[in-house]
Amino acid sequence: MIDSIDKLTIKDLLLRANSNSIAILPTIQDNKFITYGNLINTTNKTQLVLHALDLKPHANIALSIKDGPKMASMFLAIASNFVACPLNPSYTKDEFIFY
Repeated sequence: MIDSIDKLTIKDLLLRANSNSIAILPTIQDNKFITYGNLINTTNKTQLVLHALDLKPHANIALSIKDGPKMASMFLAIASNFVACPLNPSYTKDEFIFY
């Protein structure tokens, strides 16, 4: 087990939490909270999909999701093994191409 907190990964930190505890509070629009268990499941599924696409660890992955629990959980899922590059969903096509 890793003793030093500064050497823990995002996934290590998520696994240390009680899986039934609330990790992300709901928004007014969404009204669904996300538990640490949900985050671990999302992280595992996301990693499987991205690895199946033959993406290597530390690859840059762009994501464009409006702010809220889904964005937070996907950012953590991607950042746990890749480089998460969040983009503003209101960008124009040209801005997406630029970034």
